[in-house]
Amino acid sequence: MRFCPRGRDNLLKSRGFWIGLVVSLFFLALFLYRTNFAEMGRALRSANYVYVVPGVLVYFVAVWFRVIRWRYLLNPIKTISLSRLFPVLVIGYTANNVLPVRLGELVRAYFLGQKEKISKTSALATIAVERLFDGLVLVFFIVVIWPFLPVSRALHDMAQSIGTSETVLAAFMAGPFLVAFILLLGIALSPALTLKVAGILSLLLPKRWRPLTLELAERFVHGLKVLRSPGKLLTVFILSIPVWLAEAATFYIITFSFNIVQPTQVILLSTAAANLVTVLPTTGGGIGPFEWAVKAVLVSFGVESALAVAYTIALHAALLVPITILGLIYIWSENLSLREATRTDIGNDTSKDYRTNPVSIDGDGGR
Repeated sequence: MRFCPRGRDNLLKSRGFWIGLVVSLFFLALFLYRTNFAEMGRALRSANYVYVVPGVLVYFVAVWFRVIRWRYLLNPIKTISLSRLFPVLVIGYTANNVLPVRLGELVRAYFLGQKEKISKTSALATIAVERLFDGLVLVFFIVVIWPFLPVSRALHDMAQSIGTSETVLAAFMAGPFLVAFILLLGIALSPALTLKVAGILSLLLPKRWRPLTLELAERFVHGLKVLRSPGKLLTVFILSIPVWLAEAATFYIITFSFNIVQPTQVILLSTAAANLVTVLPTTGGGIGPFEWAVKAVLVSFGVESALAVAYTIALHAALLVPITILGLIYIWSENLSLREATRTDIGNDTSKDYRTNPVSIDGDGGR
């Protein structure tokens, strides 16, 4: 398993890059369709950007809550201090913002494995759980606000803009996370069956790859320990709520820069929609789907199109630029290389945590 898409050295030759570019351009075209650029320019020039500063600070509160949650997920593997996890998480987010198809998740697992001498595959499993609960909490937010807001109106407008139905769009936004939850929970609760299936599937591979495949499967199951306890599942869900409430607060604070007056529920819906659609492969940072979703929700609830476009551009810049700069500083100060991370085999590590704490197949490894 390599970080470099399709195992190629040149990013421009990778299929993932071109798929992400096409997706980003498609949604950016929808985002800018029928936009009055003169009015958008006036909105950007007249905005009061002083509110961006507290918005960015609140966003970093969300990042800190992410660090707390990740530490909890990693505890069954190794106890790591928050101060050591914070730079690794920021580096991963930076990589997500500059690399296509969310390669930053793999970069984060690689750097954590290198820094803390743990299995990179187990670390990747905890990141998968993170992303899973992000989606579940965002879907939960939509369900909670549904009685207080005509959510179907926004879904209808979004679906219409891409030529599909509200049902299909809703299934696309929520379905992957629900399916992933069932799949990962099944893997975590049935490690013996999972490893048996992995063993059968490995027979389809060349003989020299079979031992590595089985070892990677064991390490991945090892990283899912937290899913074996209902209490821990609930804890991870609860820890995910302040992550997204803080990010929604960033969305809300920056509305003041553009004098956009909308109920809190609309801002929460735009936060959920924008982040759910970024499950799509893009060039980096969710650029394209993010913009389209935020604008679509705001326009559905009466915000003028050019103003919604201006707000969304400023908002996404506030979410991407500061953390990317900080991540680049961390990369430089620790003499790290994204190029090395994207060309390194994550299965080729000799982590002590995995050697001394192998996967329990009797179902109680999560306690």
